Amino acid sequence: KFADRFFIWGRWHYSLLSSSNDKSSGYVITGYIGDIYSHKMLKDAVILRKYHKKRYSNIIALYDTSVFHDLFFNNIIAENLLNTVAEVAEQSNSIIILKTKFRSGIYDKVISCYSNNIVVDCSKGSLIPALSADVVIGIENSTPVSLSALYNKRVINFNPSNTVWKYWKSTIAKDMTMVETLGGVRRELINKLKMLDKPYLNVNIDPFVDGKSQERMAQYICDVSNQLHKGKGSALAYADTNYIEKNGVDKIIYNE
Repeated sequence: KFADRFFIWGRWHYSLLSSSNDKSSGYVITGYIGDIYSHKMLKDAVILRKYHKKRYSNIIALYDTSVFHDLFFNNIIAENLLNTVAEVAEQSNSIIILKTKFRSGIYDKVISCYSNNIVVDCSKGSLIPALSADVVIGIENSTPVSLSALYNKRVINFNPSNTVWKYWKSTIAKDMTMVETLGGVRRELINKLKMLDKPYLNVNIDPFVDGKSQERMAQYICDVSNQLHKGKGSALAYADTNYIEKNGVDKIIYNE
């Protein structure tokens, strides 16, 4: 990429881009762009949680964001993951909200065996299952799982092929649970179902979590636009100064 300014979630995004040899001149930390919907999703999550809690002791949200054309682990692993979680769900009187990109037949066998403990949600881009849940499980460094951690949900990342960026595991998300075996999923799920929600060290992922990411982006763009008659350099400097005054000096990063 060769942008003059690149809008990013947080410090981790800059670390990833730098490691990828990104050539943008500067980065503006605005937070997660989809957080504009967070207020409504939180309200809907309260309703969903109340509904399931009438019958079940716990809610487990399992996000499969990989079973599609971008599949990078096979169907057998996906099926075994759901089966493992379902076994724990049955034993603990829990309901699984299986959040997928689309309805896939690969889970039909497991769903039929645990029909009292699994519901499928194929809605697009929804965090409602996660925000309603007691524990959230995802594949690799799943975006929904990372976002769930911003709201202090108990999370488990399943990394069977050990492909997650080492810097993410060791630094950015070091206090999030990541396991590489189904046995690890079972153990951590049982433990986390007994815990309370916990705060995570999430400022590197998104330092704001306030539903105003798009507002910050729009204001920055307006500041640049209003000063373009003075030249690109002056316009960017003006927007940077205003942004720093409102959000902090650490929210603008320059590519040295």
